[in-house]
Order: sequence, then structure tokens, then C-alpha cells
Amino acid sequence: MKPTWFITIILFLIPAIHGCANKEEQAVEASKERGGDVASEEIAAIKRTVTDFAKAMTNFPRTRDKGSVLKFGTKDYVEITDGEMDNAQGIDKYLSDLLQQINLGDPIGISYEVANIDAHVAGTIAWATYQYSYKLGRGGLALDEKEGMCTAIFKKEGKVWLYQHEHCSSLSPLPRLKKQK
Repeated sequence: MKPTWFITIILFLIPAIHGCANKEEQAVEASKERGGDVASEEIAAIKRTVTDFAKAMTNFPRTRDKGSVLKFGTKDYVEITDGEMDNAQGIDKYLSDLLQQINLGDPIGISYEVANIDAHVAGTIAWATYQYSYKLGRGGLALDEKEGMCTAIFKKEGKVWLYQHEHCSSLSPLPRLKKQK
């Protein structure tokens, strides 16, 4: 075998062995060409998911749109808050019960705030920790008030990050939510 044949075969086999760049590698390269960083973009998207969910909960009494809240979770979403477990169907029922009270004329108000979101990405799975403050009131009276820490696991479906699992613990006594600089 002549050396030129050997070199030709090697040059052909190297790409075949290593394969072509997959879609994720191509996305990373495209992002770098645009001057961005895919990991940073994904982390920003996860942080937006957390803050947008909080806004949807806060606005629920005004919008009365369960879909605007439920769209942030997977169908198999599970949460554990202070040792109590719930799932997507339970959240749907909770929102339906609130909606029924709102439709009867009860002046329901929700305040849901998040702060200090720390997100991490590994492929199509991500996780984030954050502080939360949840207040539910009616006619100026507090019906429920919690502040604490959450850890959430996200799953990427298409181009959207969705909550798959969330674990939250309330802090006692209730400290004021402080945003870190």
C-alpha cells in the first residue's frame, strides 16, 4: 500500500470514527459565532422560567387563566413542600378552587416572589435553587404565608424549560426575602 492511500484512508476514517458534530455541538458553535454562550443562555432561560412562573401565580386572580400557571410544569410534575407531596393534578385542583372563590366575588390576592436564583444545566436537565415568598390573602387578611428555599429540577421539552420536580421548605420564623447583590 502506498503512503498516499494510507493517508487518504486515515483522513476518511477520522471523521467516521469521531462522527459529525451533533446538534448540541452545532448549537454551541453557532452561539459562539453570535458572541454568546449556550450554557449562559440556558441558565438565563431557566431563571426566566422561575420568575415567569412566579409572575403567573401573582397574576392568577386577575387573569383567571389556569393554563398560564400550569404551562410551566411537565405532565408528571411532583412537588414536596414542607413534607407534603402534590402533583400537576393537585395544582390544577388548587387553582380551580381558587378560581371558584374568585368567581364568587371573593377578593383573592396572591403575591409570589423569588430571589437569588442559582441555576445549573446538564444537557436537557437542569436544576435551580432559590428563595421564595408566597402570600395568599382575601380582603386584607392573610390566609397563607410562607417563605423559604426551593430546589427545582427542570426538563427541556423542545425549546422550553419545564418544572419536573420541586422541593420547598419554609423557614421559621419567617425572615424577610433578601436579594443578594
